[in-house]
Amino acid sequence: ILEGITYMILTDENAGNRRPFTFLNEVSDKFITTYGARAHDAIAYEFNADFAPVLRQKIEYYLTNIEADAFGSVKQKIDDAKDIMVANIEQLLDRGERIELLVHKTEQLTEQAFHFRKQTTKLKQSLWCKRLKFYLFCFFVLALLAGFVAVMVCGLNFAHR
Repeated sequence: ILEGITYMILTDENAGNRRPFTFLNEVSDKFITTYGARAHDAIAYEFNADFAPVLRQKIEYYLTNIEADAFGSVKQKIDDAKDIMVANIEQLLDRGERIELLVHKTEQLTEQAFHFRKQTTKLKQSLWCKRLKFYLFCFFVLALLAGFVAVMVCGLNFAHR
């Protein structure tokens, strides 16, 4: 009841309190500014034809527009921001898992590189030893051959003929 005029709205339980009371306040303000003092002297349903489109527009606005309720609008924006943050956190966790996978693969590659280096060092030493043995064998064969040639040319007592 405002200035002797009763305003009433019927809603479901799930409509809450804020939206219906915000709707009633806006309708009462619009009614008073439109009809003023004439509203007190009017008979029942006198302004129905004029005010029904305004009521229809306000009802449509409050039913379909979430921004009609400032608190609901803020709550919706907070929920949207929360959803975005959750999505970002999930993406970060996915990236973290991928980073962990990359770190694990890097550690494996490091171990393989160390093992490869160790094997190449062993192979290098083994080849060096084989090459040394080959050179010593060649030197021994050449020395033996030179000795044989010397014996053939000079004789057994190394006297020059």
